[in-house]
Amino acid sequence: MRAEISHGLGPAEVLTRLNAAMLRDTGGRPGRFATVAHGQLTLTPTDAIVRLANAGHPPPLLLRHRNVVPVEASGTLLGVYPHVAVSEVSCTLHRNEMLVLYTDGVTEARGIDGFYGPDRLEKVLRAANGGAEAVADRLLADVDAFHSGVQRDDIAILVVEATP
Repeated sequence: MRAEISHGLGPAEVLTRLNAAMLRDTGGRPGRFATVAHGQLTLTPTDAIVRLANAGHPPPLLLRHRNVVPVEASGTLLGVYPHVAVSEVSCTLHRNEMLVLYTDGVTEARGIDGFYGPDRLEKVLRAANGGAEAVADRLLADVDAFHSGVQRDDIAILVVEATP
């Protein structure tokens, strides 16, 4: 992935080439797969612009003034099919807005009440206070409490904040 990024390619093209490399590595037979979100960040004097491509990953979320807005970037997981559909979108983060990326281990965490789910995720994000680190910590603490310490899948959370 780093090699493709170094060629100055956009996020969707990087993921398309990564898929081809994964299939070459397994002789064209699906042997391993990955869901990936890849973004390029461009800073302006007032904002942060994110070009984002998604290959099978849960939809990123924009946190804007306590509103949660899904970023509609979809795509096929990598390493399985020779031709993948990977879309690329751009979103602008204004001051104090955040982009939240997470693995499916967050929404698919299981507790006594079933799955954590996207509704609970959005509720926690709307209620979270502070900067990116505080939002990520709050979300992780809530997921940990929900699944009572029995983690069945990987959990990764990345929160990117546009700060003044």
